[in-house]
Amino acid sequence: MHTELSSDLPKVRADRVQLQQVCLNLTLNGIEAMNDTGGELTIRSGRTDDDQLLISVIDTGMGLPDPGCCGATCRGERGRRDA
Repeated sequence: MHTELSSDLPKVRADRVQLQQVCLNLTLNGIEAMNDTGGELTIRSGRTDDDQLLISVIDTGMGLPDPGCCGATCRGERGRRDA
């Protein structure tokens, strides 16, 4: 796992626990996507051009199925069934 975290971030008004849960879920989904093949997970924070907070969670997992097949509900989706 790699982090590229900016130290100069804009302040935001949000529920801290909800933001933590979103980041945790994205991180766990990325790890799960790379479970069989390995890969890298990168978490980045920064500012957008219009001074908003930007958080990115990037993995090198297998990705989503071809959008032409039948969308996110077709075989091969990465979503967990037990949730």
